[in-house]
Amino acid sequence: MGKIGFRVSVDDNGVPKDIKKSIERGVRKATKRLAKRLKEEAEAEIRRKEAADSYGIWEGDLVGGFQTKADKDGLRVWNDDEAAWPMEEGVKPGAFGARGPPIRNLLPWVQEHFPTDTSFDPWGIGGGENFDTTRLWSPERDGSDTGATSGSRQRFTLPEGNRTQTSEDAVSAQSGGSGGTTKRGVEDIKPGDSYYARQGRLWEYGEVDSLRDGGFEDTLGRRFADDEFVEYAPDDLDPDSPDLSGLTKGDALRWEFDGDTYEGVVTDPDPDNVYVEVQYDGLPHFIQRELITDFEEATLPSWVPDSWFQIPDDEPWDLDLVYYGQEVALWDVNNAEYLRAYVRDFNPQNIEVDFAEYSGGTRVHLDNRREYRLVAGERWEDLTRAEQMVTLEDYWDAQITSRATLDPARLDFVKDHLFGTMFPRFKNTVALKRTLHMLNKVEPASQPSGPAFRMGAISPRNNGIWNFNVLKKQDYDDENDRRRKILKQQGRDTPENLAKYLLGPYEDTINHEFTHAVVHAHRYEMGTDAQGLPAKTHAGITEVRWADDGTELEGGPVSHAKHMMFRKADEPNAPALGFTRWNQYSYNNALGLLLPGMDDPGWETNEAGTLDRLVETVNRAWWKQSIWGQDEYWNQGNKPDENHLRFLERDYSAYYSHETIATFSQMMMAEDPTDYDYLNRLEVLDEHYPWLLEEWLKHFEPQGDVADKLEELGYDV
Repeated sequence: MGKIGFRVSVDDNGVPKDIKKSIERGVRKATKRLAKRLKEEAEAEIRRKEAADSYGIWEGDLVGGFQTKADKDGLRVWNDDEAAWPMEEGVKPGAFGARGPPIRNLLPWVQEHFPTDTSFDPWGIGGGENFDTTRLWSPERDGSDTGATSGSRQRFTLPEGNRTQTSEDAVSAQSGGSGGTTKRGVEDIKPGDSYYARQGRLWEYGEVDSLRDGGFEDTLGRRFADDEFVEYAPDDLDPDSPDLSGLTKGDALRWEFDGDTYEGVVTDPDPDNVYVEVQYDGLPHFIQRELITDFEEATLPSWVPDSWFQIPDDEPWDLDLVYYGQEVALWDVNNAEYLRAYVRDFNPQNIEVDFAEYSGGTRVHLDNRREYRLVAGERWEDLTRAEQMVTLEDYWDAQITSRATLDPARLDFVKDHLFGTMFPRFKNTVALKRTLHMLNKVEPASQPSGPAFRMGAISPRNNGIWNFNVLKKQDYDDENDRRRKILKQQGRDTPENLAKYLLGPYEDTINHEFTHAVVHAHRYEMGTDAQGLPAKTHAGITEVRWADDGTELEGGPVSHAKHMMFRKADEPNAPALGFTRWNQYSYNNALGLLLPGMDDPGWETNEAGTLDRLVETVNRAWWKQSIWGQDEYWNQGNKPDENHLRFLERDYSAYYSHETIATFSQMMMAEDPTDYDYLNRLEVLDEHYPWLLEEWLKHFEPQGDVADKLEELGYDV
């Protein structure tokens, strides 16, 4: 059968060595695959021609005679079976000498097919049961040399009772050991040879590129010592067979190595593009992809119902999926097994869980690349709202209470207001859950030096964590007593002044600060320049002046308006959310300068009812009220009244976006909204900020009197 050969070379001119080496590796791999394909096609052609029946030649001998050799840049495919050449080219006259071709290999067929006791015996050897092989001629008996046929005599002689031979038999007959290769020692290794090797828990296969003292280097640049060599390997192992694209953790993986089959459990299907990580013999091992022969898909344990969420292929996950007391399924990488666990606490990068069947617990990281990985769990949305509130209250009692430094009575007051009044007004319980999970500690509010008095605050920390600073009851009462005393000394202790100067209901402060926390817990932040603004209510108007593109015109303490509005914390150099979409339109709108045909540009965020959209509407409301207030101060010469109805709650709403949403929510959920002139204010807000009212109502429920007024104005409450 004719030979097929070709050569490929890579021109070195201008090609960096590493690129050249990668190209050559690719050529070698393609060469091996082509050799395998040519060999398979030739074998298939022999089977299609039914060589055994048509020509009396054992199909297995022809099929098993194919050989391939792929060296650095060349490929040869040939068949070394004695029957191959006559099959391809025919027998030349005189090839067998004067006596003709040997007939020994035809005699079993003759004996099988001739009837017994036949008188037909042209060679005088007897037929059927009288078949006498001792009377056969052979070169050994008369010293003749048959030349081309001398090697066929032994190869075609079969054991008694075996008249056929398979392709596998033929291949096995030529091989000297496992994997279809002849056993040699590492001392015989040379460039171009394929090998099996073990480096610790790495199971490896490749092609030798060069020899070095005490070992060798392969075509991927990996170096091996002589004692890491295991055996010579076939040349045609394929990294793409079987298809491993669907491989996932927990699958049962099988691989062949030096003629033996092994099985392990997948712990990482794709640590890189060379190996698959498996659990085998109690330890993690890394199996080169060419060695893999098969895998079986894993299934989650029977105790995981179909209704649970599932996380495929070790993908990262988000804290919004989890909640306190939730039952989850984990994958234990080290022991290659599924574990049942219950969620107990939360951090920005991980959760803490307790094992169900074992004492103790562990942390499960959101990147899902560590020792324990989240694979499934109960769904938050499958709980009723009442059940959701129970899990949040359980979390408060178990975790927040244990970390609090506020006195128990005051802590109970805060909890009673949150769970009894404020939390029922949250429509978005996922946002509520995240905010509470990021609460680190409830602690007493400390008072700053000077005349300022702090009712309360949140202390933002990295990655959405926050502390709640609450005014102690005694401090609240003492401050009101001090203010009453001053008003009385001044003769101004009228009901009107007492209502104006005494501290308001502390519940309003809790509403205000918790709204700050919602935004911070979801990692919306303002620029650091915003901290340079003086801490006084009119500072966002009297200390700075914005152009329509947000630049500051008066050399004030903040260089650009983007620092005063929300952006995502992981985008520190990004513009404020939505600002570049509507900044000029809202600027003109605030000053009454809109011309006919100037249409509202809409929103940068894609979907209403999301926190992104709520934050964008807050940014726009801050910008619009600030531009109006600055025009009143800088151009009209009028310092706006602190409680002007154009402000969302008071002038502090124009300080920056964080105060815009906090003051607005404080007014919308106030214990006594008459303190905010809500009837008149809501009518003005409806005229200038209707999109903020609509979006806020998608996330929160207003208190009764405010809800009635909004319904009167046509809003869906």
